[in-house]
Amino acid sequence: IIGKITFLPVLIVPLFFIKKNSKRILYLAATLVFAALLLFPVWTNLRGMFNWFLSLATHTGIYGGGKEGVIDTNSYLTNLKTLFATEWFFTVGYFLILIAVVAGLVMKKWKDNFFKLTLAFWITITVQIILAAKHYEYHYVIPAQLLIIPSVLAAAVALMPSVLSNKIF
Repeated sequence: IIGKITFLPVLIVPLFFIKKNSKRILYLAATLVFAALLLFPVWTNLRGMFNWFLSLATHTGIYGGGKEGVIDTNSYLTNLKTLFATEWFFTVGYFLILIAVVAGLVMKKWKDNFFKLTLAFWITITVQIILAAKHYEYHYVIPAQLLIIPSVLAAAVALMPSVLSNKIF
């Protein structure tokens, strides 16, 4: 997570399994402390890194350049199309997970740990897509691609009993 900002959404996953808010706060605080420790070698450059991240978020061009604005809508939509049109395995997996999430919500599976894992992975992948589509390059979606197979497997385990017993919808 410290090495690549696109891994940041992975922090969401444990929050689905930590039951008490106090423990969630502890998890996030511990993450911040350990992140600060891992960033120790670059502490003197943190202001520059922050400014660069701010430029990335507030400018439409690559590497924080270009016009002021969060996204260039035409470029963003083109990048989304490119991502889903060129990465077929990813696209099929993502939509299978989306279908599983909708089915799980309809079947009220939210207490099932495998469904929670599927939902957490889907949210993580979706956030990563949103981040990567701003300036799409293949390597920006690698974190999301790494979660496709575990997500599909978690969805299958969560929904398979309902499928086998014909209790779908």
